[in-house]
Amino acid sequence: MLSHYYIEDMSRREANLSFIAFSVCCITFWMAVETACNLVFHLVWAFINKSQSLFSYVNNSMSQNGLLIFLIANLLTGVVNLGISTKACSSFCAILILCTYLLFLNMLALYLNKAKLFGKKDGVKLTFDSKYEKE
Repeated sequence: MLSHYYIEDMSRREANLSFIAFSVCCITFWMAVETACNLVFHLVWAFINKSQSLFSYVNNSMSQNGLLIFLIANLLTGVVNLGISTKACSSFCAILILCTYLLFLNMLALYLNKAKLFGKKDGVKLTFDSKYEKE
């Protein structure tokens, strides 16, 4: 944010240095938050269950159908951009759109994985002690 005030205004359309620095900082911050949450979750899971197996259905579903989910997410982004005036939306409306968008994509990935319609047929299960097992 400091580069916005001291160097030049951020512009997503121009993709200038301020926007790139801001994007890198945001992505790095959220990756650190996700890593910390995963670490805490894994440690709590191992402490409570005493079993070393931890399996994320959402993560597996997204990885099994990655290309299709990516294409559908891009189409949904276009639908939202064409159908809703995002500049006129309130903050609550924007958060509601994002949550609905993410919920739909997660549910679609879980459905596609369960139905085995698309994606890889042989999944890999990641256990807590980093051993890979075939499903």
